[in-house]
Order: sequence, then structure tokens, then C-alpha cells
Amino acid sequence: MSGRWPTRSRRDRPGTGNIRRGGSPAWWRRRRSTPARRGLIRDSFAEAERRGLAWQIHAAQSVVEFHEITRRHGVTPVQWLAQLGVLSGRSIIGHGIFLDDHPRTRWWTDRDLSLLAEAGTTVAHCPTVFLRRGIALRDFGRYRRAGVRLGLGTDTYPHNMLEEMRHAAYAARLVAETPRTLSTADVFHAATVARGRGARTQTTSAAWRRAAAPTSSSSIFAIRRCVPRATRCAAWSIRPPNGRCARCSSMARRSCARGVC
Repeated sequence: MSGRWPTRSRRDRPGTGNIRRGGSPAWWRRRRSTPARRGLIRDSFAEAERRGLAWQIHAAQSVVEFHEITRRHGVTPVQWLAQLGVLSGRSIIGHGIFLDDHPRTRWWTDRDLSLLAEAGTTVAHCPTVFLRRGIALRDFGRYRRAGVRLGLGTDTYPHNMLEEMRHAAYAARLVAETPRTLSTADVFHAATVARGRGARTQTTSAAWRRAAAPTSSSSIFAIRRCVPRATRCAAWSIRPPNGRCARCSSMARRSCARGVC
């Protein structure tokens, strides 16, 4: 891990509202672990506070990282970040899967989830890329009920938010062994409002709240149909109960007047 000051990337330009701290507390390359330096983590967080921006770091994203941090510091990745004083409402933890109560970590404490909730830290949840490797958050609904902020991201190609929302719901219900662990509204909220609050973008507050606040039965119907069923190509074909096309409001049954829906 380079010790130089974190530079501003394309995602750090004015208006994006984010300082990215690359890597995780212990990230792996060529079978070796290189810990992120304490001073660099603290300094980058302090700079984010000075600028009023969000601060992001990867943590608790692999079993290897979890055990390396506990070996070096005697605490879990989340607890180590708490000791450094960098867990707050402006912090974004990607991906926050392997906490101290996860079955694959076998740690003796049970504090990580409450630490994230008390600090108001956002967990960036990217289900698809981990499902490909047989890994799932344990579980989306449990995190929400504990008071942890969850925002959805893609983190892999193709960048399809509908699929991320669907995979987040399916994985959570499978892990929890109940369909009631979360609702479609919970997933939609994580993909819109919670995601924007975590990034702290200047345009998020008003824009996402308007987009994420269904005001009619047609809007609610479209959300309930899109998340569990639609693909990106088929999303525009979903019609609400009144029969109008969700894209152009045409009353045509099979295709709209423009012939594009």
C-alpha cells in the first residue's frame, strides 16, 4: 500500500462528495498482506471531515482479511476502525460481510453490528459480485433491524441496479430462511435514499427522495413488479393496473403508440 497522500480521482471531483481510501485494512496481492497504515487512514478521514465529504474504505470483505487483522491487532476489522476513530455518519464500509458474529469467522465477540449501527456508518452492499463466489451478507434484513444503514452498489460488470436489488432480496431471504426478513421497499430504499445519504452528494437529498417516494398506486405497482421480475430490457414493458405504459402513458395493450415500449 502506497504511503502517499490519497489523490483525487474522477470520483473525487466536486459534486461527487466522496474521498476514496483505496483498499481495505488488510488487502491481499500475490499471497502477501499489506496493511493500510494507521496514519494514512486517520489523515484521509480527517481530510474528508475538513471538506465535508464522505469517506470510504473496504473492510470485513473476506475471511482472509478478517483473520489477518485479528492476528495483527487482536480485534476485528470493524473494531479496529472504531479504535482509529474513523467510524461515523460519513463513513462508508464496503462490504461489511464478515463481522465477528459471522459463522465463518468464529470470533468470540458480538459487537461489530452494534458498532456500525451506533456510529451511523453506511455499509455498501454489492450482492452480485459475492454471490458469484458463494458469499452472501448475513443478512440484509438483520442489518436493517439492527439499525445499520445499507446502500446498494454494483461493483461489477454489468452495472445493472435492478439485478442488484433482486439479488439482495433473494440472498437475504435465502440466508434468513424466511421471505419476511425484508420487503421490496427495504431494497428500493437501499438503492435510492440510503445509497445517496451514504455518498452525501449535493444533489442526492432532494432528487432521490422525490424518485424514491411513490405517490400513486401505479408507482408502487411498478416497483413491486420491477424488483423481483424485470430485467433492464423488460422494465419499460411493465404496465400498472390502469393499463398505461409506464414509459409514455400510452393506453395501448401490447405496444405503445411510439412502438418503443
